[in-house]
Amino acid sequence: MNQLEEFRKDLETLTEEEWQIRNEYLKNMLEGKICGPMTGFASIDKPWLKYFDDDSFKGKYESKTLYEYLLFKNANNLSKIALNYFGTKITFEKMFKKINEVSEKLIAMGLKSGDVVSLCIISQPEVVYLIYALNKLGITVNMIDPRTSKDGIIHKMHEANSRTLFMYDRAQELVSDFVENNIADNVVLLSPFDSLPFPIKTIKKINDVKINKPHYYTFEDFMKFQNNKRFEYRPNNIAMICYTGGTTGEPKGVKLTNDNFNYMSFQYERHDLGTKAGQKFLAIITPTFAFGACNSLHLPLTLGMETILVPKFEPTNFQSLLHKYHPNHTNAVPSYYQTLLDDKRIVSSDVRNFYGAGCGGSDMLEKEEQNIIDRFKELGSPAMPIKGYGMTELASAVIICTNKCNKIGSVGIPLVRSNIKIIDPETKEELNYNETGEILLKSPTMMDGYLNHPEETSELIKSYVDGTWVHTGDLGYVDNDGCLFIKGRIKRLIIKRGMKVFPIELENLIANANIEGIENCCVFGVPDETYREVPVVQVQIKDDYLQYEDEILEKIKAVCIKSLPEYAVPSDYFAEDIPQTAMGKNDFVRARRLYDVKKAKTIM
Repeated sequence: MNQLEEFRKDLETLTEEEWQIRNEYLKNMLEGKICGPMTGFASIDKPWLKYFDDDSFKGKYESKTLYEYLLFKNANNLSKIALNYFGTKITFEKMFKKINEVSEKLIAMGLKSGDVVSLCIISQPEVVYLIYALNKLGITVNMIDPRTSKDGIIHKMHEANSRTLFMYDRAQELVSDFVENNIADNVVLLSPFDSLPFPIKTIKKINDVKINKPHYYTFEDFMKFQNNKRFEYRPNNIAMICYTGGTTGEPKGVKLTNDNFNYMSFQYERHDLGTKAGQKFLAIITPTFAFGACNSLHLPLTLGMETILVPKFEPTNFQSLLHKYHPNHTNAVPSYYQTLLDDKRIVSSDVRNFYGAGCGGSDMLEKEEQNIIDRFKELGSPAMPIKGYGMTELASAVIICTNKCNKIGSVGIPLVRSNIKIIDPETKEELNYNETGEILLKSPTMMDGYLNHPEETSELIKSYVDGTWVHTGDLGYVDNDGCLFIKGRIKRLIIKRGMKVFPIELENLIANANIEGIENCCVFGVPDETYREVPVVQVQIKDDYLQYEDEILEKIKAVCIKSLPEYAVPSDYFAEDIPQTAMGKNDFVRARRLYDVKKAKTIM
């Protein structure tokens, strides 16, 4: 072991107090207050520390359950608004009361610590009560997207060994035979009307359709359960199972702990994002995703913010939500902001108090980012995209921009207790600043592992002399300020004649070419007998420009030939709507399948 490796190993043995002292020392060195050597390796130098306040390093994290942490953080906020649901406002005090009531009903149903309960739901107050009530009892929440097929729901319940399902009632036909076929012991149907005022709820009941069978209940029925059961609480550190996005493979269940969620909140509180208790947060990302459950629900609630729940979000309704609620913060994918700012109805008053435009879930092209910044500025809003980078396996984003550090093209800097390093994919050695390699992340929010997939877990999480790191599978580099720039997925990296072609660079080139009529574009590699692999461009054309498809494709081809080295020029260009994942990401697996189908039809 060389001297540098010994130093890395020593860093892993630091106590929390020693860790704080070292970070303060590095910050002073970076600010020029003291002199000292820099290694040239981001994971050791931590150049991003200069963007943190001194208080960011202070404060001791204490392990708690989600419920305990939420209660602890809001002990002085009980009279403040916690939830806003179609104008129905629920204080923190009332929310905790409802959580406790729901926990009693869960016990009455016969559930116990260590059980797994599936939630196939949309955003509504009952879901918030359920998440924290289940957590309070030591029961794991298994999150299932309500757009999941019947077979998909069955598979995820079976894999998690879950026998109880809370289901969005508009999809009740999918689960109408679950009890009879021994898939579930109990099914509870949740309606988005459950928390609405009395007259509206009455109108809903007139047209309500209910499964009239034993062990199928409405939420109202469930709340009538009488508790005569004994309950023995046993701590269960697995708080939630969330599923990966599946852009390059099949979704896997990710086991997230209480500490994963709470440490995320602990770190964000020390990041310069301008969040304050009492501010309004618009929750448009469903909690069935880690990005929604952690960053759009647990985080704003633990920060004492008024969380506005949106049961079913449509990008075209974004403006009306801002106009109605005047939120201060939200999280969304890039395409949602573009739809918002293209909306002709939007006026300055809609966004005047809106300055926390959290952005994640998919890549943002540099042109898109600049357009969003310029448009917000035109409307008199201080908002700019607060980009982030992470993954479900880390409970969401652990790299995020700050008000002091928000470079075009960068996804930000590590959270205060997180770290990053860039390695050579072949040698596994850490690279210097501005060198592209695989992105490795370290954070206290690291998952417990994949559900029933130990081999995949060991492929993702690996131990080195400087601790345990997550292999993201993404390519990128860290600049001298500690800012991370993404170059794309390793699996998306195209190797043509031994030369590396980065799809995101081609996508940025096409986006910056100002070719009218392009709605979206993506680049992927396809096998080639001569060159091993070649890049292909798929373009989604706006409806008003469909008659100009051939002309648009020719313009893209001309730009690529003019601007790229020969090896990077795409071999083919085609127009087709680009499939999206549930999180609004380009689905490259399905896009590639579309291309294969199109080529097969051409050959025939």
